[in-house]
Amino acid sequence: MGTSYDTVTVGVNISSSGDSVLVAAISGKRIYLMDLALIVAGATTITFKDGSTGTSFGPFIMPAAMTFTLQNSGGIHQAYASAGPGNNLVLNSSNAVQISGIIRYRTA
Repeated sequence: MGTSYDTVTVGVNISSSGDSVLVAAISGKRIYLMDLALIVAGATTITFKDGSTGTSFGPFIMPAAMTFTLQNSGGIHQAYASAGPGNNLVLNSSNAVQISGIIRYRTA
């Protein structure tokens, strides 16, 4: 039997290029990206990052009017990306386009 984790759901509303903080750093805690559902209005490349210079998940090349979904299912609680203790979970967009949706994360 898998371990159950409490997740937090937050909205995403980004329209600028460069780094945008999805989840602010939490002292002494890692942030784990568990699920996401995003609508990307224009063509861009997005990357999830551990802080401003840390390791990344991506890049994902997105055409205009793209829906991007990652969902944990079947009791598997594997994170897609993470940010180390004291680091922000960041989304980097190569172009200034509207990115809307939700992410779910947990901390440990």
